[in-house]
Amino acid sequence: MVQKTAAEHPTTPAQVSGVALDTLTWPQAEAVLTADTVAVIPLGAATKEHGPHLPLNTDWLQVEHLKHRVMAAANVVVLPTIAYSHYPAFTDYPGSVSLDAATARDTVLGIARSLARHGVRRVYALNYGISTNGPLRAAAEALAEEGVLLRFTDLTQAGPVKAALQWQQGEGTHADLIETSVMLHVAPEVVDMALAVRDQHPDRGPGGLTRDPQGPGVYSPSGICGDPTGASAELGAQLVDELLLAILQDIAALRSAVPPAPAETPDSVLAFWFGGPLGAATHDATVAAQQAALWWHKDPATDAAIRTRFAGWTARAASGALDAWAHTPRGRLALIVLTDQFPRNMYRDTPQAFAFDALARRWCQQGLQRGDDQALRPIERVFFYLPLEHSEALADQEHAVALMRALAQAAPPAQAEAFNGYSRFAERHHAIVLRFGRFPHRNAILGRPSTPEEARFLTQPGSGF
Repeated sequence: MVQKTAAEHPTTPAQVSGVALDTLTWPQAEAVLTADTVAVIPLGAATKEHGPHLPLNTDWLQVEHLKHRVMAAANVVVLPTIAYSHYPAFTDYPGSVSLDAATARDTVLGIARSLARHGVRRVYALNYGISTNGPLRAAAEALAEEGVLLRFTDLTQAGPVKAALQWQQGEGTHADLIETSVMLHVAPEVVDMALAVRDQHPDRGPGGLTRDPQGPGVYSPSGICGDPTGASAELGAQLVDELLLAILQDIAALRSAVPPAPAETPDSVLAFWFGGPLGAATHDATVAAQQAALWWHKDPATDAAIRTRFAGWTARAASGALDAWAHTPRGRLALIVLTDQFPRNMYRDTPQAFAFDALARRWCQQGLQRGDDQALRPIERVFFYLPLEHSEALADQEHAVALMRALAQAAPPAQAEAFNGYSRFAERHHAIVLRFGRFPHRNAILGRPSTPEEARFLTQPGSGF
């Protein structure tokens, strides 16, 4: 029995709306793999039993037919068909190959991540299986954390034609009336109806199809579950058209759906704050100069951008959901940035700007006890120490001054100016808390009355940082 190629399918269109990725050069692929692309990953077993009357590559043939129909009707980028996945229900029958669920999930994840690297954020698995739903669902959950939207064909959802045939047949789910009819439409030359038999037995509990009459699952000496004897190409055509319509509707819905925002990580938080990964050749003073506008200047647009992207993550940090980040020095620094720096942008001139200070200070102090700061670049340590500089406790202020002075003293000559500036700023904070016991510029925001001395101080330039 020879597996048909795509070119031999009578339904393969001469002109298509979509494109087969494997036929392109890499520059052509670069042009079609964009944030607006819907990439289709066909998934159909090439080696799975389908009774004595259908070949092992039955699912593969059906998916090949459907993918060319989809490519003719929709502007999609279609990948080669995945021929192996998770099919544990059929391994009693020679020739049936099944991957474990994790491997099946990771196969789809790897393909989708490769596409996402070049901009694709919408992926559709043209799935011709039932047991594959679990691995696909797991892959979709993982990809959502990365900003990629994966949806897939769910064959458990029956349209009117399929539902009517299921009712007509009674017990049956595999190599049955429905699947055999589809094959008579898609690839009649590989179907041997003389070997099609009714094989319907009760389900005896967990398990798939089995050749053991005493085993768990559904006993089936033929590998059939159902009654294929009444199958016809006409019924198959109706079933294919019904499924094709559902797939095209899925793809249209996916195209209009907004992909999830990618999950933040310590690296993504720090890359945002420090302008990207800090390479060994990048001087800290250069980073300080490049990022100064983000760090120190008031800009409503910047505040809004930080609020849109990170407000939910600051809330998650405050709830304890990100506590695992504190297990590494960079993860702890990311928590400090989320709770000490970002609130001052997101909630500028409101009490909430300071609402997370105690939490940031706790992470800072715990990290100092662990020596986490010593694993960081000097410019990163500036922000590791800032929760102490933002504290209204004099002991914290004194500690901040000592830490910033040590950074300045250790700075190479080319970077001394930047770190001397951070040290002087710490000293200014310390002097204000030493004088007033608090930061007077916060009084109006927090609803605290100012003393006459504080009121006079607040008239001076620079009193509010």
